[in-house]
Formats: sequence, C-alpha cells, structure tokens
Amino acid sequence: MGIKKKRLLYFIPVLLWMAVIFWFSSNNGDRSSLQSGRISYIVASVVDKTFALEMSDMERMNFSSGISFVVRKTAHFTEYFVLGLLLYMAVSVNFGSILDMLDADLRLGRILRLRYFLPVVIVFGYAGTDELHQYFVPDRCCSFRDVLIDTAGGLSAILIIIIARYIHGRTAYNKARRSARGMNDENM
Repeated sequence: MGIKKKRLLYFIPVLLWMAVIFWFSSNNGDRSSLQSGRISYIVASVVDKTFALEMSDMERMNFSSGISFVVRKTAHFTEYFVLGLLLYMAVSVNFGSILDMLDADLRLGRILRLRYFLPVVIVFGYAGTDELHQYFVPDRCCSFRDVLIDTAGGLSAILIIIIARYIHGRTAYNKARRSARGMNDENM
C-alpha cells in the first residue's frame, strides 16, 4: 500500500464516526428519549451512590428526568468533539503541508491557520446537515441551538489541540534554547 493510500486511511475513522452520528440521528423521538433516559438514570444512580443520598426509585427517576436535557446536550457536544479530533488528524496528515503553504501564500498564518479552521467548518457543515436530517425523522426536530452546541464541541477539540501544540512547541523551543546556551557557554 502506497504512502498516499496509508495517509487516506485517516479518513476511515472520520467516516465511521459520521455514520455513528447519522445512526443516532436516525432514531425516532421515542427511541432517542429512551437512550438518553437510560444514560440519565445511570448518572442519577451514580450520583445517588457516590454521595450516599439514599434516593427512592421515584426520587432517582425525577432526578434523572431533571438532568436529561443536560445529558442530551452533553452527548451532542461529545459526539462532535470526537469528530473534531478525527477531522484534525485526517486533514493535517493528508493536507497539512498544502494548507501551510496556502497560509503562507494568503498571509493568513498569523490570524488563521487553515489546518485548524477547515475541521471546524466541516464540523459546522455536518452538524447542520445532521439537524436537517433530524427534521425528517419522526418525533425529532431541527434545532440551530444543537448545531451551535455541536460546533462548540468540534471547536473545543481544535482549541485543545492548538493549546497542546503551543505548549509542546514552547517546551521544545526552550529546550533547544537551553541546549544552545550550554554550547555557547562551553565555547567561551
């Protein structure tokens, strides 16, 4: 398998994850509520046991219902956080050098890096089409708020990557600087 084909394999996890998101969105309203209800109940049970609240079944169900909205929105955020990470990897491995050249040619490098911007745009676009898809699923609706939550998930992933790369770059720079100083001190 050639190098180009191996690099394109980075898009397989992206496509598989997009299929998982599509599958979740294809569930009708009842099934989707059941899935989030189960997760909410598990969270309520963990909170009950962790803090020794000794909730009754009814109290646990009420607590579960109360946190269901947060659980659903956290799921949206998390799905697209993972998609943002996968997209960054695929885009950087396959198109990183091209995007860096474009950054230099367009003089965007100081303001905007395409290797970070492109995955966020793709996340936003996929989130929009995913919500549009839900419009046609029984008992589901299309929500721009969910598009924004999804995009925030992908953007958060990219911001964490930017921060990690910055910290790593600073660490490598400082190490090289210390090493160079050591060499200069020895030469004097």
